Amino acid sequence: MDQSTINKFGSTIKHVKELVKWKYRLSELPVRQLNYEFISNFEFYLKSEKNIGNNIVEKHFNSLNRVLKEMVKQGMLRSNPFANLKIRRITPIELFYLRKSCKR
Repeated sequence: MDQSTINKFGSTIKHVKELVKWKYRLSELPVRQLNYEFISNFEFYLKSEKNIGNNIVEKHFNSLNRVLKEMVKQGMLRSNPFANLKIRRITPIELFYLRKSCKR
């Protein structure tokens, strides 16, 4: 992974660090705890505590997924918790109709 790619993950890494402090009350999270539960907690944290929308959450997940894939390749992690996870991007048109139907 080149340095420019790593620099793009700054925001995601910042949110991961904040989640670890908020949820686990740790300064660092052991690699073995990067599992599906962590991913679920990360999604909850971004959406509820940081008020981040679904499409931006998807971008953070994609960034984290790339890092975790690299960790699996290097033998630092047994499996990628994102392996079977799919996040659906919401298009602006879908969002418009969703908001419109909620107002009724």
